[in-house]
Amino acid sequence: MKARHVMLASAIALAGCSSPAPAAHTEGQSPVVAETSLPSAPALPACSEVFIPGKTVDEKKALAGCLSTRGQVVAVGFFECQDGGVLFQVDASTGAPGGYGFGGKPYRVVTGEAAADKGYKKAYNTCVG
Repeated sequence: MKARHVMLASAIALAGCSSPAPAAHTEGQSPVVAETSLPSAPALPACSEVFIPGKTVDEKKALAGCLSTRGQVVAVGFFECQDGGVLFQVDASTGAPGGYGFGGKPYRVVTGEAAADKGYKKAYNTCVG
């Protein structure tokens, strides 16, 4: 029975509840109460602020994710390159202009699907060898 109390308190704590968790107890046992507050996550930038045409792609920000125009968290697709670099492929549905870019290098905008772009194909082949 005691394990259930600990599991309930843990589940409530993980859910981010900062007030004491209610715990049922049986006679002769002390209730388990968890009080915790989770650190708030840093606010993510808009994808259009991470992937700016002609501007250097901040690899750390891009890997952390960004927010779409609807405020949804987006994990942008990327490839880990053989030289240790990262190639990002960004869809226009993120709110940023569709395109691609290596971390630490300028972001390139494409017309249509990035995978069909000649520049992207060259970048991809350079990345994966």
